[in-house]
Amino acid sequence: MSIDLANDLWVDLKNYIDRVDREDAASIMVELLSDYDHSIDEIIAAFSSDPDVKEVLQKAHPELNLDDGDSYDDDDEYFHDDE
Repeated sequence: MSIDLANDLWVDLKNYIDRVDREDAASIMVELLSDYDHSIDEIIAAFSSDPDVKEVLQKAHPELNLDDGDSYDDDDEYFHDDE
């Protein structure tokens, strides 16, 4: 599965997922992308502006230090919003 396609689908479909279920959905998507041999760095780059995916990645890989407290920092070394 193309990571760009996964990102496009996630952006379009996540609004139809109940907020309480969104973390589980993001977790499943990250696992699926990993099963398709996408690295954590690729997933981070592709989903850099999505807080749900960042939260899943932070829980799975606390060594990444993606969370700087209660909010995400635009200057974080792993995430750069190109928009």
